[in-house]
Amino acid sequence: MNKLKIMFYLIVAAFALTAAPFTFAQDPIDVAPEHYKVLFENERVRVLETRYGPGESSDFHNHPDNLVIALSDGEAIPVNSDGSTTEYLFKFGDVIWREAVQHTGVNSSNEDMYLITIEFKD
Repeated sequence: MNKLKIMFYLIVAAFALTAAPFTFAQDPIDVAPEHYKVLFENERVRVLETRYGPGESSDFHNHPDNLVIALSDGEAIPVNSDGSTTEYLFKFGDVIWREAVQHTGVNSSNEDMYLITIEFKD
């Protein structure tokens, strides 16, 4: 195998390894069971209890289209798979629509964060 081909394969392998957290994000239940708990699930929806302590975060994971219901006041600034961030400022009772997302979970506040996430299945 010539040096050019070897260099090409090394570059592709290095890219795949650095992109892995974004490409292979998983179900939040698998990634962060200490933060996510399934409350209800059927063929159309899944309802998650979401709890993060002050400053806590989790690894990258996926959510399909979903509604988030805030059961506490708080602030979350998760990192999206493209490296951007989204700021959520919420008050108890707020309902937030989110398109399908791949992100980290983050509680950016100094208080416990408690949410209900309703995920819609295809």
